[in-house]
Amino acid sequence: MAHVVGTAGSAAGLNLVLEEGGADYAVNHHSPTFLHDALALIGSNSFDVIVESSAHFNLGDDLSALSKDGVVAVVGSRGDVAVNPRDLMATESSVVGV
Repeated sequence: MAHVVGTAGSAAGLNLVLEEGGADYAVNHHSPTFLHDALALIGSNSFDVIVESSAHFNLGDDLSALSKDGVVAVVGSRGDVAVNPRDLMATESSVVGV
């Protein structure tokens, strides 16, 4: 069973994610613990798929939250990214540009 967690930066955005975005859960991406909070909501320590619209901020953390064979689909980035390749190697995961 798939669980969809969406993020937004305001109460209105969170409502939109839930009501019109089809997400099961929503977390505020301005919280420094939003990734941990999202994982807690689904009762897991990893995601199979992450759709990332702010790779310049989040890609490094995304990689540490992937399950085995997980994928980060990058749909947006506004700058350079620093990542630890070991996070990809440990889970045999991948990053794709969309």
